Amino acid sequence: MQAIEALSDLSPRMNERAILDQAFKNAVASDPALWRQGKGRKEEYETELRLNHDYRTRYFSVFGKTA
Repeated sequence: MQAIEALSDLSPRMNERAILDQAFKNAVASDPALWRQGKGRKEEYETELRLNHDYRTRYFSVFGKTA
């Protein structure tokens, strides 16, 4: 979530998919060991961020949508 929030200023210029892809690349680069286990599960992680109450408001605030 922090990797997405770090790119929030790009939201008006980049679409949601592009921001998510870049945030994921940044997160993997910053901690490869953490993401080794979740390799190939990016979509599941994104879905969890959209649906989980703990992250939902933060996620949608980046993209200007209502949670």
